[in-house]
Amino acid sequence: MKRSIAGLPLGLLLGLLVAAAQPAFAARDPAAPIGPEIAPPPSGLNRQELEAKARAGDAEAQYRIGVMQHLGFGEPADFAAARDWYRQAVERGHAGAAGMLGFMFLVGQGGTPDRAAAQKLFEKGATGGDLMSKGNLAALLLRGADGKPRDARRAVKLLEEAAEGGLAAGTHRLGLLARDGDVVPKDLARARALLAKAASIGLPDAQNDYGAMLEHGEGGAADPFAAAYWYERALARGSAEAFLNLGSLRERGLGLPRDEVKARALYRVAAERGLAAAQYNLGVMAAHGLGGVADLAEARAWYEKAAAQDYVPAKNNLATLLLNGWGGERDGARALDLFRAAAEAGDANAQANYGMVLLEGSAGPRDPHAAVEWLEKAVARDVPNAKLTLGLALVDGAAGEPDSERGHRLVVEAAESGLDRAQYRLALWLSAGRFGAADNSAAVAWLRKAAAQGFASAQLMLGFHLEKGLGTAADPPGAAEAYRDAARQGTANAAFALGALYDRGFGVPQDAREAVRWYARAAEAGHAQAMFNLADLYRLGQGIARDAAEAHAWWRLAADRGLREAQRNLILLEREMSEEDRKRAATLYEQRR
Repeated sequence: MKRSIAGLPLGLLLGLLVAAAQPAFAARDPAAPIGPEIAPPPSGLNRQELEAKARAGDAEAQYRIGVMQHLGFGEPADFAAARDWYRQAVERGHAGAAGMLGFMFLVGQGGTPDRAAAQKLFEKGATGGDLMSKGNLAALLLRGADGKPRDARRAVKLLEEAAEGGLAAGTHRLGLLARDGDVVPKDLARARALLAKAASIGLPDAQNDYGAMLEHGEGGAADPFAAAYWYERALARGSAEAFLNLGSLRERGLGLPRDEVKARALYRVAAERGLAAAQYNLGVMAAHGLGGVADLAEARAWYEKAAAQDYVPAKNNLATLLLNGWGGERDGARALDLFRAAAEAGDANAQANYGMVLLEGSAGPRDPHAAVEWLEKAVARDVPNAKLTLGLALVDGAAGEPDSERGHRLVVEAAESGLDRAQYRLALWLSAGRFGAADNSAAVAWLRKAAAQGFASAQLMLGFHLEKGLGTAADPPGAAEAYRDAARQGTANAAFALGALYDRGFGVPQDAREAVRWYARAAEAGHAQAMFNLADLYRLGQGIARDAAEAHAWWRLAADRGLREAQRNLILLEREMSEEDRKRAATLYEQRR
């Protein structure tokens, strides 16, 4: 009835690459419509007096009543009535009313959008000196309207006039143009100065964008602390992007103390306001349990929302969950479609994953030729996971003609870039002498790197080398720690190996209770030898109360998995068992099989 107390290393399990949360700020469109920034100053008249003047034909009063009904100042918004008052004021030459009415036509408030009518109104308002009209006319000229080509020169001139007149949005747009180098020469220092000016005026979008330039060191030195200040100001004025960017600083500990709980809360606000990047980042945090509990169903829901907005990284991560059935039903066909869409959109991680899925045939027929094409694209963009996958395929001939030399080189490159799975695979090859003489010392060096990143298979194999003194001095306590790290991640072989160390008192104090604890973990995960050893401890009453029924049930389960000695032990044990124990053993077996 001797029990085995030697462990075995696990093989390599390749996982799909899931992109992590990334800092991001919205790429704002300099040609987007400019809405009203502030209400006109009080007129000193009450509502009745103002309406009386408006009905008498006073253009300023008509404009003011239009603003009240348009923006809902002191009364519910009424777009149809606002349009009518603005129209009357425009007929009397009011430039501000032309700008407001043009905005309503442009975005379709109170009717269907009408860009041509909006442009005519903006022309009229701009001629009369209205700053908002100049800004919106510039936006239309930048984009090109009614089939007419862009007029960038005039657009920039209008924005400069609007900015000089005090329109914060005009200053902001000039800063964006200088930042992006679209219709004016790229000048990050000028962009930073312009955005700083617009931010100081109080425009939340400018405050967010200025914070982004400070964070990333564009146009000057990076200053995450100052970036956090401006994000805070933009956040206080309702900027969804500021919630996202401040969350990113919190998550990474830049400019502010690292706080994943606060980061997740900030992402949630931005995500609930519909910001795709925040929905994606919140999905990543939910998937990995950052700042709260891990919840793959929640992660999947946020990825769905971001993917619906065509946010490409979310398509990659959503596809990974769908392919594996994490957080919901498995859907290989949809996963393949999402991987393809993200890969075709240029996402390097998706190109690697799409190639891997085509190579493995895990979501449809294998297509090695197409797999190699996509993996090569990702390799060209230096994606470590693609290098590992393509390297293994070249070594094993899984994608056509073998090319062991290049395959080995790609895996080495992936390992050197820090990919834990590649480091582990390289250690396997070195230990086995796959590409030259066996070198356990080099294998242990790579195993330590992968294990330090939490890769469970590497932790298990490192424990084995430390226990046996392969490639390094024997270190039983170190082996126990390595096994423990892997066992805590659910690796059954590691739980068994750790139980065996406690069973023998090797590297740890001999402790039958601890041996039972770790054998039980491994046995419950289906490890046959752990079942056998656990049964023996139950039979002897070591580390746990003696229980023939438990011993019988575990040996029977081990015998089902091919351990012949377990079958022999069952025959011997049954001679000692009472009828009651036999019945209970049968019940336990049925519950666990």
